[in-house]
Amino acid sequence: MSQLNLYFIAIFIFLGFPRVVVGQDSIKFQVNIHNLNKEDLVVQYDDGLVLKKLDLSQGDSSFSFTEPNNTLYPRVTFIYKENTKSYFLNNDKAVLNIQAVQNGKELTFYTLSNHNISMVYDTVSHLGYRNLRRKQIPDLLKINEIMVNKGPDAFNNDSLKYELSTLAKSINKKALDYIRSNPNEFLSFYYFKDQLMSFTEMFIGTDSSYYRMILDYYSSVFPQKYRNTPEGEKLKTILVQKSSSFQLKENDELPDVILRDLEGEQIVLKNRISNFILLDFWASWCAPCINQIPEIKILNNEFSDKELKIIGISIDRDLIALKESLKKHNIDWVNYHDKGGVISAQLGITSIPVTVLINRSGKIVYLKQGGQLDLDKIRSTIIADK
Repeated sequence: MSQLNLYFIAIFIFLGFPRVVVGQDSIKFQVNIHNLNKEDLVVQYDDGLVLKKLDLSQGDSSFSFTEPNNTLYPRVTFIYKENTKSYFLNNDKAVLNIQAVQNGKELTFYTLSNHNISMVYDTVSHLGYRNLRRKQIPDLLKINEIMVNKGPDAFNNDSLKYELSTLAKSINKKALDYIRSNPNEFLSFYYFKDQLMSFTEMFIGTDSSYYRMILDYYSSVFPQKYRNTPEGEKLKTILVQKSSSFQLKENDELPDVILRDLEGEQIVLKNRISNFILLDFWASWCAPCINQIPEIKILNNEFSDKELKIIGISIDRDLIALKESLKKHNIDWVNYHDKGGVISAQLGITSIPVTVLINRSGKIVYLKQGGQLDLDKIRSTIIADK
């Protein structure tokens, strides 16, 4: 297996078991770095809803953070020269000591003398998940072989799509069987959210009946201590949307949408419809979304704000990355932050970019998912209604 060029290595990784803590609205922790260049280090904090890049500019080697928490076990990830390590924070006094040693071309990146943390990707100490991985490896290798040989073209071939979906369901079935026997472990919940959901979206796609099955499973198997956290409630919202057949369609009216601006102020989108509105569902990490920005800029320059109101709706988890992207790409139209992608999921948007044109009556008159925008159609639609 080590000789394979693994196409989706992240899917093959299984998670270690953290110690139990009580959920809090915020959590304090300390990061100490040793023998590494701070400028090459990225530290990310995942509060269960939002992924945030932490600010390391306020110190040299020791940093204290107080961050929001929407989960029983928030996560911290370190990325250093293409090396990544992730940890669960087990309580309010976690200390993470990060160190790197360069031996020629080999870089050893590790933690030392840590307190109140557990490694996320730990397949050594958890026998049950190590056995689960062994059971899944034959199907994982088949998926890997298809993706290495065909790449993205595999998703354009019906027979290969069916084979990938069948293999993914087999892999998920083994995981669901294990989780049913271990529902109280946070590892089970986190694996379901982080790995099983990603695997399902990637290889099973928009099969609403399959999502109904795993929604029922989620509601009946996991205890309330996980489901009732903000992280658990968001996961249920996504499952409910994916298990329904609702999708935005041209000629339908836009449903009620409540958004928050970058400062957290809440607005009802329908109350803002006095002209045409172009909604751009995007994220700073989405390359096709970034490629579409010049097209949106053309429309922004051609029409006045009274003719066409452009609104970006970002599903970024990291608000800092969103603000940096707005500045980098000179985006000067209004943007709202769909924290965790909850609103987008309720509207049936499961991939981005998605562009929606709404007329003065609140009706969807143009909808495009991915690819190049039909600027001529958008222009003619707006002009014809003058």
